[in-house]
Amino acid sequence: MSQVELAGYQVSRRSVPWMMAAVVAAMLPHVAHLPPWLLAICALCVGWRWGVHRGRLSYPPMRLQQLFAVLLIGAIALHYRTLAGHQAGTAALVAMFALKLLEMYKERDAYVVILIGYFVAATAFLFFFTLWMAAWILLVALLLTAALVAINASLDAPRLEPIKRSAMLFAQSVPLAILLFVVMPRLGPLWSIGLQPGDAQTGVSDEMSPGSIGSLVESDKLAFRVDFDGAAMPVTSRMYWRGLTLSSFDGRTWRPGRDLERYPALTWFPRGRQPEWLQRQEAARAQAGTLREWRYTVTLEPTQRPWLFALAVPYSDERAVGHVYDQSLRAPGPVKTLTRYRVISVEGMPRDPELPAWLRDDNLQLPDDAAPRARQWALQERAELPSDEAYAARVLQWFAEDGFSYTLSPPVLGAQPVDQFLFDTRRGFCEHYAGAFVLLMRAAGIPARVVAGYQGGEVNPVGGAVQVRQYDAHAWAEIWLYGRGWVQYDPTAVVAPDRITRGSRVALADQSRALQPGLLGDTPLGGSLRALGDAFDYLNHGWNQWVLGFDEQAQRGFLQRWLGGVSAWRIGMLVLGTGVAVVALLALWMFRDVLFRKTDPVTREYQRFCAGWAARGHARRADEGPYDYLARLSAAEPRRATELQRFIVIYVQLSYAGRAADRDALRKLRAARLQAC
Repeated sequence: MSQVELAGYQVSRRSVPWMMAAVVAAMLPHVAHLPPWLLAICALCVGWRWGVHRGRLSYPPMRLQQLFAVLLIGAIALHYRTLAGHQAGTAALVAMFALKLLEMYKERDAYVVILIGYFVAATAFLFFFTLWMAAWILLVALLLTAALVAINASLDAPRLEPIKRSAMLFAQSVPLAILLFVVMPRLGPLWSIGLQPGDAQTGVSDEMSPGSIGSLVESDKLAFRVDFDGAAMPVTSRMYWRGLTLSSFDGRTWRPGRDLERYPALTWFPRGRQPEWLQRQEAARAQAGTLREWRYTVTLEPTQRPWLFALAVPYSDERAVGHVYDQSLRAPGPVKTLTRYRVISVEGMPRDPELPAWLRDDNLQLPDDAAPRARQWALQERAELPSDEAYAARVLQWFAEDGFSYTLSPPVLGAQPVDQFLFDTRRGFCEHYAGAFVLLMRAAGIPARVVAGYQGGEVNPVGGAVQVRQYDAHAWAEIWLYGRGWVQYDPTAVVAPDRITRGSRVALADQSRALQPGLLGDTPLGGSLRALGDAFDYLNHGWNQWVLGFDEQAQRGFLQRWLGGVSAWRIGMLVLGTGVAVVALLALWMFRDVLFRKTDPVTREYQRFCAGWAARGHARRADEGPYDYLARLSAAEPRRATELQRFIVIYVQLSYAGRAADRDALRKLRAARLQAC
């Protein structure tokens, strides 16, 4: 095989650095979730291929590569106990991506590596779908395209030519990408693939036992963001984001009531006729008169659970938001993707002023052997007080004045956790206080239930969105009072007022790493970094709203607003008009030198010279060069032959001899023209 054929057969050495950079960049987003041993193997493959490129190592034998590939796939199957699913599948794809480098000898192999690289880059959206990850994937695609350009580039091309051409291709594709994003039917994106069991994001669970919510406070992950319509919003102490109610108790753990799970009619999605219980709520809302309404949009992070969080009492007209009898909201299924929904919450609205018998029984249920000391105390105290309200106030007074404390690290509780908490340890977190309060209410014959969700939130000064994080997870209580319906009580507020008024970050900053201010604290540099973080969060929130949240409903609203309607011919005209505009702009760019050609100063002086002599009757012919024109002018005007020759010589030197036309040279050329004319 000739050297020319061999050069075309092998991968161009100029393209290998671009490919290696693209491979490493494509693998980096997967460092967070791949096992360390697989990351070490990938790093070994990349290092080996770079050693081959530098001439220090040789390609491993093909049989060894095949054996290693089989062993690696087997190791991945053993580690994940499957090869299906997004985690195991991504691990296998990354492993094959790395191994393919060790046999990348021919151009065909390089094309395969680049193609796999695009898929590896896209799979990062299975785990992260932030603005910053999108920017990184765009960079990876830019490098992969540069590697593709470098494979086909000439050996004498500039080193940065591949990345320049790649950037140009990306810039030319932006209008088409935006057009397709706007008009194409909304299909499920890559990041909407469901998580497997065990992959759920941290969040409020469907059961509560001592320590369950306290564990969430160790996480500063974002739970959801809230955008209020207008500048007004509730104060932090009144931001109770209810997710679900827990009314079933087995002595240690609280769970949702059985009736709400048993009867589908107790959950209604905005389609068809409203059930009677929701009609009664609407009627109570109308009879209540003028009440404060909060209108807002929630952007909920994936939770793998169906709970949707909102202020009381929530309403939504979105088809994917269900209304539950207990005045909470839920999704049709587990929330697997970033979810946006609009809510109207009515503050101060009475709830269930007439309690159904089945709901009363559900919210009075207690195991026979649960908390005997607490039940005895409740019966004694309730007998001495005139009303249920007075009894609830007595319990809160007990919590506030008898040595109860709020801590993230309470003692371990035994077989009777409520009795031990109330009469022995008296140290606990919100779930201890909410659960104990509800049990004391039920023991006195007062219907009560636990509400799980979040309390508070931090307002981002950039954009004004409320950020609710996992450390804002909270549990409180609701009791049913005659003539008033369900009334909210938060026993945590009397034990640790700072938790409600100032948030978990302040109340437990010395107990949780997630809530500590960090190394820089309140220094000027720390404040600058927090401001920068707020700005980044605002940008990411905009990405969530306008890109990830651009669903079918948002698309229809956008097209309705800009096109005046959604129809095939309107969308067709938009596509056609945009296509024509893009082609026209590209044509202008490609032929810009022809359409907008600027005459250089040297040629402009020669044109002026020719125009001057043409006015005297000696016009230059189209086929006449500078020296031929000089000879004819000198014969016609022999007295000016010297000046004519000086100008032509300078012009030819600047135009054809490769001399730079600097300012001094142009000044001499202009002076010679004035003398010659």
